[in-house]
Amino acid sequence: MNIDWNNEIAKKTALQAQLMELSNLVSHAPPKSPASEEQIQTVERLLGFRLDTQYSQFLRHANGWENFLFETMLFGTDDLLGRTGLSAHAWHHLGLFSPDGNLHEVFNFNGESRNLQVQRNELLPIGDTTESLHMYFIAKPNSLLSGHVIMIQGSSVTEYDDFFTFFMRSMADDQFYIDEALKEKWRSKQV
Repeated sequence: MNIDWNNEIAKKTALQAQLMELSNLVSHAPPKSPASEEQIQTVERLLGFRLDTQYSQFLRHANGWENFLFETMLFGTDDLLGRTGLSAHAWHHLGLFSPDGNLHEVFNFNGESRNLQVQRNELLPIGDTTESLHMYFIAKPNSLLSGHVIMIQGSSVTEYDDFFTFFMRSMADDQFYIDEALKEKWRSKQV
């Protein structure tokens, strides 16, 4: 699949700007500058495996993104290598969510539940927040779910088939909150 990441990132940035304009709940931060080939190769060498293709392509256009989905940050290369402490924070959050660090049941983005045995060593944290129990993991190449993104929000676990589907869902969520803010604005004018 050939993804035009510049276009998709521009669309998400525009949605976030619109959401920030409509709601004081969201602060907007543009994505970080692209990761270099050297940065990505360093991450892969130090982690000991190749990053998922879609995620590494994304990093070549945006090396992380603060407030990717509200206060949750999408990790860049320094975060993946543990240089910022965010990876350690995501692992800590996973331990709070699941004391053994493994995920047993997930929901796909259609809300269908399935039994899943994903071990901690099959996951790579790619996003987290310091504000709440909200984190993202991508399944490593050694996993049966290689490339799948697992999002944990509070007590729910959602699985996406790939990074692009996860990214597109985040834009759908942005649009949902924009629509809700517009409805609230309209309602307040009616009173």
